[in-house]
Amino acid sequence: MSDPVMMALADAAFYTATLAEQGMLLLAVTTNFKINFLRKPPADCDRFAHCQLLKLERSMALGEVRLYLGYAEQPVAHATATYAL
Repeated sequence: MSDPVMMALADAAFYTATLAEQGMLLLAVTTNFKINFLRKPPADCDRFAHCQLLKLERSMALGEVRLYLGYAEQPVAHATATYAL
């Protein structure tokens, strides 16, 4: 799994969590996105993203995403993101 694919998974998880809480948005603009790659993932595992919205207001959403492979207890990447709504 390449780094851009992990970034896309984290962004998609955060966007989905934001939509689930806020409802359908016409526009959500990424204002900040940071990802830390913690270890190299193997290529043949299932991928999971756990997203937690830390702050959700009318005009912004802030959250974090942890990416896991298989049923490992330690994440392979950690991301934080902010959207302007």
